Amino acid sequence: MKTLKIFCTVTLLLLNSAFAADAVAPSQDGSVYRMEGIDYKYTKPKAFDFLTRIPKDGWKFLDNSFSSEYLGAWGIIAVSTGILIVYDQQITNQFQRFGRFTHLGNHENTVATLRVGGSALLRRPSDVGSLFYFFGDGWVTLGLAAGFLGTGYISNDTREMQVASQLVQGLLTTGIVTQLIKRTTGRESPIKATKSGGRWRFFPKTSDFQNNISAYDAFPSGHLAATMTAFTIISQNYSEYTWIKPVGYTMMTLLGYQMVNNSVHWISDYPLALGIGYMIGKTIVNNSREKLSNDPNQIHSYFTPLLDPGGKMGVAWILDY
Repeated sequence: MKTLKIFCTVTLLLLNSAFAADAVAPSQDGSVYRMEGIDYKYTKPKAFDFLTRIPKDGWKFLDNSFSSEYLGAWGIIAVSTGILIVYDQQITNQFQRFGRFTHLGNHENTVATLRVGGSALLRRPSDVGSLFYFFGDGWVTLGLAAGFLGTGYISNDTREMQVASQLVQGLLTTGIVTQLIKRTTGRESPIKATKSGGRWRFFPKTSDFQNNISAYDAFPSGHLAATMTAFTIISQNYSEYTWIKPVGYTMMTLLGYQMVNNSVHWISDYPLALGIGYMIGKTIVNNSREKLSNDPNQIHSYFTPLLDPGGKMGVAWILDY
C-alpha cells in the first residue's frame, strides 16, 4: 500500500505542474481551451460517465473503424501483421538474445505489492526490465486518471476532470475489445508456444481459456492497446504540449520490446493493438468535447449588403482568414 500511495502522490504532483493551464473562456457549464488555434469546450463529466458512455462510444468506435477513411490503415495493419507472423520466432530469438546481452534478462520480475484473497491485485517493478513492462499496466492508467481528477478538482479544471473520465473509459473499453479478440483467436504466448510462432486455437472453450490464459491470449496485446489508448487521449487533449508524443512513443517502444523479451507477446501482436488503441482513444476524445471553431487555416468568404454614409447601396465581399 505504501508503494501505491507514493505512486499516486507523485503522479498528482507531476500532473499538477505539467498540465496546469487556464481556460480561455471559463463558464458555469464548462470551459473553452484553445489548442493549435482551435477552440474546444470541455464540460465537467458526470460521476459514472466512464461507464455509461461505453456502449455509445463503443458503437462509434466500430462505425469509425469500418469507415472508408480508415480502410487503408487497417489494410496496412493486416499486411504488416501477416509479414511479422512469418518472422515472429526469429525476431523473438533476437530480442531475447539482446536482453541477455544487456543483462535485462528474459523474465517478468514484477513483485506483488497488494494481495486480495491470495491474488496479486497490484505488482510493482523490481528492475529495469520489469519497469518497461510496468508501463503497460492498468495501474499506470488508473494512477494518471487519479492524478488528472485530483488536480482538476483542486484547480476547477474541467479539461483535466474530463481527461480523467476518458482514461478510465478508455481502459475499460480497450479491455473489452481486446478480450473479445483474444477469446476468438486463441493464440499461444511465446512462453507457452508448442510450435514456432505459437499455435492458434480459434474460439477456445471458456474453461480452457480461464485455466491456461497464456496459452490463448497473445493476440492482440492488451497492454500495448491500453497504453496506446491512454497516450492518444492525453496527446489529443493536450496537443499544445509537444513533449507528450516523444515520451509516449518511447514508453511504448520500451514496453513492446520488453513484452517480446520476457515471452509475453509476439511482435505481430502489436499492429492491431496499436490500431485499436488509437481508434478507441480518438473516438472517446472526439465524443467528449465540443469543437467550437473551424480549422484556422480554412479561408471563409461571403457577400453582404453595404450602405455607405452617402446613402448609396452596394455589395461588399468579406474575406475571413
